[in-house]
Amino acid sequence: CSGAVYDVTAFWNTTSGGTNAAFWTNSTRIGVWTNVMGWTGLTYTAVGLIPDTTYYYTFRATNAADVIWATNVLSFVTPGIPNMGVRGINGALIADGDNSPDPADGTDFGTVVVDGFAVEYVFTVTNTGNGPLYMNGSPAVSVGGPHSNDFTVTVQPWPTTVAKNARVTFAVAFDPIAVGLRLANISIPNTEPGKNPYNLDIQGVGDPGSQLPFIETFEARTNGLLNGQNYWVVSNNAGMGFVGNAIVQ
Repeated sequence: CSGAVYDVTAFWNTTSGGTNAAFWTNSTRIGVWTNVMGWTGLTYTAVGLIPDTTYYYTFRATNAADVIWATNVLSFVTPGIPNMGVRGINGALIADGDNSPDPADGTDFGTVVVDGFAVEYVFTVTNTGNGPLYMNGSPAVSVGGPHSNDFTVTVQPWPTTVAKNARVTFAVAFDPIAVGLRLANISIPNTEPGKNPYNLDIQGVGDPGSQLPFIETFEARTNGLLNGQNYWVVSNNAGMGFVGNAIVQ
């Protein structure tokens, strides 16, 4: 009847209970309703729902004289939660916040000659959660730290959205510009709670290698070939060298 007052109860579950309250696992009273105002004005937020799961819900209005169920049972899907990981060159998991670079997983690039050939390693981003992972940085993977100029992300991950149980790779190269221990870190902004950004430390050692050749002048060196002449010897820091053209004075 017009103007009647009802108590309203919300019902929800992973299966539909229709208009039978006994078939609904979850229910709670959410307020009072009068049939002159329609169903508007009442809301309820359910907590503790399972991620990536379909839920059904409906409403029932009751008073001493009447029971009214909502016309339809509705449904929604809870969002999934990603579970991000980064795996090294040996397939081992590199935990978020790892600060112990290791040659086994590629976070320690080893010793590389300065201004020589770079060393490049490929890393893998995994998502073992039940929702998509979004790497939302620009760029997706960046290098920071005291010697970030020695490391370059040569291949960015693509796509930057990683579906559940999927993976994507990126590559980092170490090309030292100075001698000694070189330290940096990798940062990957993302949408997983508690791992944003995903960080891990990397390092490598710059080796001087062979120094640039230098020139020495020797006089009257006796070797059976250039006796009594000045000549040039080009050598490196390892003591190796060769004889250049003789210069007669």
